[in-house]
Amino acid sequence: MIPLIVFTDLDDTFLSSNKIIPMENKEILNTLFHRNIYFVPCTGRAFAALPKEIVNISEIKFIICADGAVIYKRERKESNNWALVHETSLGVDRTIFLYEHIKRNIVSPISFNIFARGSVFTDRDSYNNLIKMDLSQPVLKLLKSTRTIVSETIPELCLRMGTVERLSIYYKDEMDGHLIKRIVNSDLTMHWTSSETKHIHILDANCSKGNALLWVCRYLNIQPKNVVFFGDSFNDISAIKAAGDGIAMANAPLFVKKNANHIARSNNDAGVAKYLSDILPL
Repeated sequence: MIPLIVFTDLDDTFLSSNKIIPMENKEILNTLFHRNIYFVPCTGRAFAALPKEIVNISEIKFIICADGAVIYKRERKESNNWALVHETSLGVDRTIFLYEHIKRNIVSPISFNIFARGSVFTDRDSYNNLIKMDLSQPVLKLLKSTRTIVSETIPELCLRMGTVERLSIYYKDEMDGHLIKRIVNSDLTMHWTSSETKHIHILDANCSKGNALLWVCRYLNIQPKNVVFFGDSFNDISAIKAAGDGIAMANAPLFVKKNANHIARSNNDAGVAKYLSDILPL
């Protein structure tokens, strides 16, 4: 199948493990654009945390952020102005409820991260607790460089922002993770997903990368059967299932691969580029 749109996760999919774009992946973008094939990054990152190298590619028309909570559209090809065109947010009230409930029941180190208005905000304690988590150095470096520390409490921050796209929580004790999941699962208006160990994204029940993929397809009047999606984590499964050709990376866990139509080479071997090179005619 020759796709009309290519959606791809970024971290550990389109990006290498040290958070750079492999040269082969850069080159395949030129091939896609030459053939008028859309390329849509579909990431858990906030918009402000996107690699500038991605945002500055003028041919990219759409970007899906915060696990599908927000979708941005470039206003004009010649500009780098982006408009928020779709939002499925967790909201302020549910975020404050979760924060207060979790704080009452967990005493070990925990980090609350508020995705709002295209950025990520956290309080000082949550920021300091990041270094206590079992995070790889590239991940820790990325998190610390993309967080805005506020002096307010998390509830005060949420009320000031007026919206919350997603709540992201890092925890140290596995039992804490089970408790957080039980709290989220008790409310059918929200759900959780994850892209790393000991890390939970909490979203509106209707929010997922898969639903965001389908929204872009409807906007462009393109059938999902003409879509390729690449991913590597639990939060990518909904999009892997929604796409006509759902691809798991070789570095993905087995439970992700079981949901895929095909397996690409690893992110460190430019698996996205190699897969697309095989399916696109010369």
